[in-house]
Amino acid sequence: MSDDSHRPPAPRAPAPRAMFMLRASAPRTPVALRAALGLGLPIAIGLATGHVQHGFIATLGAFTGLYGAGEPYARRAVRMAAVGAGLTTALVAGQLAAHPAWLGVLVVAVVAGAAGFCCLALQIPPPGVVMFVLLCATGTSMPSGHVLRNAALVASAAAMCWLISMSGALIVPLGPQRAAVRGARRAVAGFLEAVGTPGEDAARHQAGLALHRAWTALADTGRTDEAATLLRARAHHTHQRFAASLRGDPVPPQEESPAPPPDARIPFGLPGTRTLLAAAASRTSQVPGDALRIAGAVLVADAVTHAIGIPQPGWGAVTAAAVLGGVAGHGTEALHRGLQRSAGTAVGVLLTAAITAARPGGVALLLILMALQYIVEVLVTRNYALASCFITPLALLVIEQTGNPLAPSKLLGARLLDTLVGSAVAITVGMFARRGGAVERLRSRLAAVLRDSAEVFGHAGRGVQWDGDALRARRELQRGLIALRAAYDAAAGELPSVRRRAEELWLAVAATQRIGYLALSSSWRSEPGAVRAAPSPAGFAAYRAALYGVADAAESGGPPAPPALPPDGPPALDRELIEVSEALGLPARIREHRAP
Repeated sequence: MSDDSHRPPAPRAPAPRAMFMLRASAPRTPVALRAALGLGLPIAIGLATGHVQHGFIATLGAFTGLYGAGEPYARRAVRMAAVGAGLTTALVAGQLAAHPAWLGVLVVAVVAGAAGFCCLALQIPPPGVVMFVLLCATGTSMPSGHVLRNAALVASAAAMCWLISMSGALIVPLGPQRAAVRGARRAVAGFLEAVGTPGEDAARHQAGLALHRAWTALADTGRTDEAATLLRARAHHTHQRFAASLRGDPVPPQEESPAPPPDARIPFGLPGTRTLLAAAASRTSQVPGDALRIAGAVLVADAVTHAIGIPQPGWGAVTAAAVLGGVAGHGTEALHRGLQRSAGTAVGVLLTAAITAARPGGVALLLILMALQYIVEVLVTRNYALASCFITPLALLVIEQTGNPLAPSKLLGARLLDTLVGSAVAITVGMFARRGGAVERLRSRLAAVLRDSAEVFGHAGRGVQWDGDALRARRELQRGLIALRAAYDAAAGELPSVRRRAEELWLAVAATQRIGYLALSSSWRSEPGAVRAAPSPAGFAAYRAALYGVADAAESGGPPAPPALPPDGPPALDRELIEVSEALGLPARIREHRAP
C-alpha cells in the first residue's frame, strides 16, 4: 500500500460562520464607482427633467452593470450588451403578460428557465438569473401601456452603463489582464508555500484555476505590443514555476521582466459561446435540469404569493431565483446556501423598510441607491450572502418607484412574506428535486481526466507540446480538472447517503488531479536538466494502457486489466497511478504488475 502520510484530507463543508467571512478578491473600487455612476445617472436625468418615474424605470437597465466587471474588455463588451438586451426583453415580456395574472406567473417562470440556462451554460457569476427574473416580475406589476417607451428607457440605461463600464479600455486597456496575471502569481506563490502541507491539494487547485483565468484573459487581447508581450511572458514564467514544482524540479525565482515565451500561442482559453451552449444542451449535461429546477421554483413561489393575496407579488419569484440560482449542489449544500441567501434577503427587506420609513427625497434617495450599488460591487465577489443584504434594498427601492409604491408598514410585511415563501420553495426544491447520478458523474469526470492526461503525456513525450492537437488536449485537460473538482463538490453537497459515496472517492479524485497537473507540467518542461515528468515515447503505450485501464475501472467500478509498466518510468507518475488504483479499491495493484 502507498504511504498514507501524504494523502490529503477531504474538503469539509463550509461552517455556518462562513456566511460572514470575506473571500480574498482583487480591489474593486474602480468597478464599484463605475457601477454606482451607471445606476445614478438615469435617476439624476429624471430628477433634472422632471420625469422622476421615467428615471427609475430606466435604472432597471442599469443593473447591467452588475455583470461582466473584471472581465477583459472584448468579452465584457459582448456580455454586457447581451445582458442589457436580455433585461430589456424580460421587462417587455413581463409587461405584455401582466394580464391575466396566471399568464404573468407562467412567463416569469419561462424567463427564469431561459435565463438560468444561459447563465449556467456561460458560467455567469452572481447575480446571474436574479436580475432577469426581477425585471420580468416588475413588468407584470407595472401600469399597463407604454411598453415601447419603458423598453427604450431600460435599453438606454443599459447602453449608458455599457459605455461607462467600457470607458476603462481607453485608460488601462489591459487592466483586466494585468489583474488576472497578478492573481495567478499570488496563487502560485501560495501553492509553493503549501507544498508538503495538508493544504497542498487545495492550493494546487486554486493555482490551476488562477492560471486558467490568466490565460483565458490573455487569449482575449489580440495584441502583440510590448505591454501584451510582457504579460504573456509573466504568465508563461509563472506557469513554468508552477510546473517545475509539480515535476519536482528546482523552482526558478520570480522575475518581473522574464524573457518572452518561445511560442506566442495561448495554451488555454475559454470556449466560444456556441461551444458552451452546445455543451450545456448535450444529453449528459446537468444544466437543462438545473434550469428547469429554477423555473419550477420560481413558478411555484410566484403562484403561491399570488394565491395568498400578497400586495404586488413577484418578490417571492425573485427570492426563489436568488436562493436557487447558481447553487452547485443539492441536499445539504442547497440547504446551507439557501439559508444564507434567505437570511441576506430578509435583512435586506428590513433595511428597505428602514430607508422607506425615513422617506428620503429625490437627491437623498439617489445618493442612497448609488451607495448601495457601490457596496454591492465591493462585496459581490467576496461574499454573495452579505452582498444580498444590499442587493435587496437596491432592487426594492428602485421597483417601488416604477409603479404604485406601498406604504412602509405594508411594504415590510409583504416583502418579508414574499421572502419566506420564495425561500421555503427554493430550499425544498434544492433539497429534494434531485439531479440523480451525482456520484456517477463524478466517476465519469475522473475517468475523462485520466484519459485526457494520457493524451497530454503522449504529446509531451513526442515533443509536440505546441501543435494544434497538443494545445487542444491541454485545454481539454485543464477544463476537465476544473470540472472534476466541481463534480466532487456537487456530489459532496448532496444528501448524506450520496455525500458518503462521494467522500469515499476523494482520495482517487485527489490523486487524479495530481496526475492531470503532472501531465500539464510535462508540457511546460523547458530546462535541459529537468527531471523527466512524461513517459518516453517507447514507454508511452504502456502508460496509456494503464491510464485508460484505470479510467475504465473508475467509470464502471470493475477492475482493469493488470498493466505492465516500464521499469524506468517517471517516479511521480508511478506513485500517483498506484495511489488512484488503491483509492478506487482495485484488486490488482499496479506495483504488483510492473514488468521486470
